[in-house]
Amino acid sequence: MKYYISLILVVLLVGCKSIQIFNSKSDSQSHFYPYCVNNKWGFNSQSGDVLIKAQFEEAYLPNYGLAKIKKNGKYGFVNKKGKYVVKPKFDNVTNFKQHGRQVYHQLILTKAVKNGKVYFINQYGETIKVDEEEILFSHIDSIDIEPTVLPNIIRINDKYELAFRYLIESDESGDSFQFDTTSLNLDTAYTISNSILICKKDKYGIAFLSQLVGIPANSSPYVKTKYNKGEHQIAIDFIYDEIEFVSNYDGQKSFLYLIAKKNNYWGVIGFGGTEMSPFTYLSINTIENNGIAIVEYEDGKFGALKINTNYTHNRKLTYSIEEFFIR
Repeated sequence: MKYYISLILVVLLVGCKSIQIFNSKSDSQSHFYPYCVNNKWGFNSQSGDVLIKAQFEEAYLPNYGLAKIKKNGKYGFVNKKGKYVVKPKFDNVTNFKQHGRQVYHQLILTKAVKNGKVYFINQYGETIKVDEEEILFSHIDSIDIEPTVLPNIIRINDKYELAFRYLIESDESGDSFQFDTTSLNLDTAYTISNSILICKKDKYGIAFLSQLVGIPANSSPYVKTKYNKGEHQIAIDFIYDEIEFVSNYDGQKSFLYLIAKKNNYWGVIGFGGTEMSPFTYLSINTIENNGIAIVEYEDGKFGALKINTNYTHNRKLTYSIEEFFIR
């Protein structure tokens, strides 16, 4: 089983059922978002009002106020008002990105290809001449990630168990660690990002790895927890039918999400199994590094969803969502 971390992502929305991911910088969404009805894509506002009617075969989340689209088999760019800044006449285009080695002379460009010829176009739709050696058009930056199997995960015959330890109180010798092993009879167990434990026992369950060192589920790792001997247990709820791993990097911070299916509907969950969105979507196609996901909210109807993450004063994470479509 392999997972791929795309360091810089942009969503390519194809038809209404096929979505691919290419690299892009997701600055400046300019507050218009793709939606899909009747196998055609358009753009709407944060409140779900239609800004550009559904007419494209493909649509992308915008960068620098410009969204890549495909119409009549050719690619171009539109702005929030639906005006073609780059007419759809190219065989392929990259998303607009900042390029150039000189900080004060960076250009915002797309690399467009037509009949095998390469053009560099700025955000005003002007074709310009540039030194390609100064343009840093990168390919998809991805890392092939294998789920990690720790020494704490023990294989017994065809099943798996978790070895763990926890702090206990002793009247004479002071605090000491107690070692134990679960009796969960797991079908599989592995870790993601050195912090998340994913197990399967008919269905999938998620937990913090910190439970293996005695920290209770949903508790702060900054508080030392002591138990009586034999008291600590690993708490995992096996409630998910499918789990997919999504992670990306915007050049400054890493973002990690788990997309899961429960009771035939999809939702987003974070570290340790915290549910970040309701499980009401027919599919979730990808999540950008700014927390924007493209979700199928009705059969054949897609829209954008934003996941907001905040820390409370006691270092707890809270989540809220915004749906940029009208059901």
